[in-house]
Amino acid sequence: MKQTEADRRFALEFGNKLTPLYEREVKAMGALKSPADFAHCLGVSTGALQKYLRGQAMPSLRTVIKAYDEFGILIPYEGRNPSKIVQARGKKRATVPDIQMSLPLIIESPNSEISCELKKKAPGRFRIELQIKQAV
Repeated sequence: MKQTEADRRFALEFGNKLTPLYEREVKAMGALKSPADFAHCLGVSTGALQKYLRGQAMPSLRTVIKAYDEFGILIPYEGRNPSKIVQARGKKRATVPDIQMSLPLIIESPNSEISCELKKKAPGRFRIELQIKQAV
């Protein structure tokens, strides 16, 4: 099927929204994720990911749903809001109270260096990255 001007606009917007997330996740100092890991989150190859980031390829519906599930990316197509389609076919986004869970947590490791980083993954979603380096 021939790509339309609306397809090209959508692909460019998808790339524009995906790029800062990619840079934060992969290119940031100390990031634990590789480009292949990021591509895997979207269910695509690293080559396809690079095309999406440059706005040179139209993502499939599956990729759009995964981008929504993983990163909260949702882009209108020709002025139509795709949220009903994406939510119907993707994972249901549960509404949660302002404070979902509070856990006391203590991590101790003698003779080790522990670093912990809290990263915002998407609106209302965070990831805790913990590294424990054993002292020699």
